[in-house]
Amino acid sequence: KMYQTTTIPSGTYTMEVSYVECNVANKACIVLMEGNGELPDFGVTDGGNIIASQMFTQNSVTVDAPGVETLHFTLDEDTEVTFGFVATFGNNSYFKVSDIKLILE
Repeated sequence: KMYQTTTIPSGTYTMEVSYVECNVANKACIVLMEGNGELPDFGVTDGGNIIASQMFTQNSVTVDAPGVETLHFTLDEDTEVTFGFVATFGNNSYFKVSDIKLILE
């Protein structure tokens, strides 16, 4: 698990996470959770305080053809959120995120 906490103003958002290396498709997840705390274990992607989540779905990605995973969510008020990555890794498992964009729509 790797995550951080911040406060996001109310609004409707799209979050785009681009990645240029990956061999953990369906074994790594992007999670956005309400509140300040540890993200849930891998595979727990609904219920509780989860606002949005998305698996990494592509292994065949490069700098010239990155993978992009998208989360859509709406916050009705300024909200403290924890955002990050949850994964199950074996030997030689990895992903490399190149960009994270939070877009207010």
